[in-house]
Amino acid sequence: MNRTAWGSVFVISFIAVAFGLWWPRDDAPLVQCVFLRATGWPCPFCGMTRAFLAMGQGAWGEAFRQSPVGALLFPIACALTLSSGWRAMRMRVGASDALPHIRRWMWISLALALAVNWLYRLGAGLK
Repeated sequence: MNRTAWGSVFVISFIAVAFGLWWPRDDAPLVQCVFLRATGWPCPFCGMTRAFLAMGQGAWGEAFRQSPVGALLFPIACALTLSSGWRAMRMRVGASDALPHIRRWMWISLALALAVNWLYRLGAGLK
């Protein structure tokens, strides 16, 4: 990725972190999940925005209760903000570096984490 790409990643992740830190949790611009509306069951991603906001505002217990995977997204977004900002600043114009190769086990781990998160929400009766 080049300097512009890393700068773009920085801006997007910075906005996400700022959203998590300062947007009031009770006033989040949430759209009801289409899957939830159609089936009455939460989708694998339900609760992630609420968990992200709660984590950003220090309500860690509430964040993990809503969605353990969603709660982990906030520190990941913070790390991505720092990392991409550093990369964008230190690169020379026109230079590029390779993205780390996403291995198959990483995708499988992500899918398993989402499945476990979904089963947790279903078992806890969260919508």
